[in-house]
Parts: sequence; structure tokens; C-alpha cells
Amino acid sequence: MARMKRLQSKIDSIDRVVKTSPEWEGFSRGDEIKISGERGWFSFVGFCENEESGQSWVAVFGGDKDPGGRRQFRYVSPDRIKHAKRRKNA
Repeated sequence: MARMKRLQSKIDSIDRVVKTSPEWEGFSRGDEIKISGERGWFSFVGFCENEESGQSWVAVFGGDKDPGGRRQFRYVSPDRIKHAKRRKNA
């Protein structure tokens, strides 16, 4: 029981520190983007920022669409984003 309370307090502290946004620098949810060092295209999911440390990252989903490729959620540094391919709803 004490272990669960410690875990819950850590989760509550993380929620107060990390701020998320569905839009960032012209990207919005669903936009396809290319990431340097990764194969395939990724869909922009959101932007996350740690208010205490100032660290930030971009949440994406995608990857290689080949049958043997891996498509998954990833968190990458904002400086690894190359460019947008197209808007999902445009």
C-alpha cells in the first residue's frame, strides 16, 4: 500500500511539471513529418515541455511502412524534425 502511495505522488508531480500541446510551430495533430535518422514518415501527435528543466520533445507516431518495418509512438528532440510532407486536413 505504501508503495502505491509513493508511485501516485510521483505521477501527480509529473502531471504538474510536463505541459503538452496539440500544436507547435505550425504543426498540428496528424501532420506528416520527416525525422532525421529515422526511416519513413511520422504523424505529429503533440509537443511536450518540462517546465522545471526546460527540456522539450515532440510526440510522433509512424515509421517504416514496409511489411517488416516498425510503426510506433516515439518521442524525439525538436531539432530532429526535417520538414512537413503535407497537412492531413488540407
